[in-house]
Amino acid sequence: MNKFYVITNHDKDRDLELTNLICRYLLENNCTCTYRDGYVVKELVPEDCECAIVLGGDGTLVQAARELCGLNIPFMGVNIGTLGYLTEINRNQIIPALNMLIEDRYFVDDRMILHGEVIRDNEVVYSEIAINDIVLNRTGSLQIIKFDINV
Repeated sequence: MNKFYVITNHDKDRDLELTNLICRYLLENNCTCTYRDGYVVKELVPEDCECAIVLGGDGTLVQAARELCGLNIPFMGVNIGTLGYLTEINRNQIIPALNMLIEDRYFVDDRMILHGEVIRDNEVVYSEIAINDIVLNRTGSLQIIKFDINV
């Protein structure tokens, strides 16, 4: 693997120190590296991209997965946030993890994607995909709410 797309949560890497370290390391190891700060735009991901490296927390990874759904590229999540269930790599593991990717010594952990819709009066009023969960809640005044949930 040698073609990477780096997505950074700028709030977590304000001075881009970690982002620059990763991009520099990849370039020094004969890889290509495209960097994107903030929200991901699916159309800007190079067609030959082999892996997205996501710097942030689980929320950043989930958002990137939502935006890049359908591109069929693996993600490596680097935890520089507070929660790291999905972003398993920490700062101390970045270089060894990059080496494993470059040397094709990795495995891909497949995750199921959930698709949820809110249907009101036989009309879809909201539709979204999720990686790990979908939360249903209410807004407004306290009242009993009724859900029909289909799986």
